[in-house]
Amino acid sequence: MIPCEEYFRFEIGDIVEENEILAWYPDSPLTGIVVSIERDSYFYYGSEEVFYQDKLTILWLKQSHVETLPSDLVTLVHRKK
Repeated sequence: MIPCEEYFRFEIGDIVEENEILAWYPDSPLTGIVVSIERDSYFYYGSEEVFYQDKLTILWLKQSHVETLPSDLVTLVHRKK
């Protein structure tokens, strides 16, 4: 397995925000909590490499809505140390 250069390993409980691909409406970006993770659930082929992404289940706080997304569609806001 070869991780993507921008691969970031999220953890349950991380506070995340939608990145610019998702955050296109007026009250964006949404902020949420990672509630579940499926490691290496998605994969993409580069020229000669395979890049893996985790599948994150996120509870969006403002909407009280749960959504499942590839990890590259959110950015870390806060992590409890």
